[in-house]
Amino acid sequence: MLKYLWRYMAEIKSLSLYANGRQYISNFHLYTYSDTSFADDLFTKVSIGGYMVFLAGCPIIWKSRKQTIVTISTTEAEFINLMPTALSIKWIVEICAEAGYPQRAPLLVHTDSQNVRLAVFNPLQSARTKHIDIRYK
Repeated sequence: MLKYLWRYMAEIKSLSLYANGRQYISNFHLYTYSDTSFADDLFTKVSIGGYMVFLAGCPIIWKSRKQTIVTISTTEAEFINLMPTALSIKWIVEICAEAGYPQRAPLLVHTDSQNVRLAVFNPLQSARTKHIDIRYK
């Protein structure tokens, strides 16, 4: 079924797509939002994470679920949520490239966690984040 969809999209490249009342000719820009709430479940202390992937201003993939392990920090909970987010983005980028709409690098994931941002851009690892470096980076 997906093969027929991409074949159809390849044939109509000269046409436009309208979404949210705006015209997108070939502006298939990909962007993503990701967020996690730390230890929300009162009984199990499991965090809940989710993400939403937008293509041409329209949501195409979204997911929200409880994490499978109990984390010891908000930073670890955010990193656990960013892994399936990155895998979904990778899958969508491959599909877009196959359909003739390659995405420009770098692809951004928007998150509200300053701790994750600092951990990603810090070249030094500390003992407190070593397990995150090994598992998620």
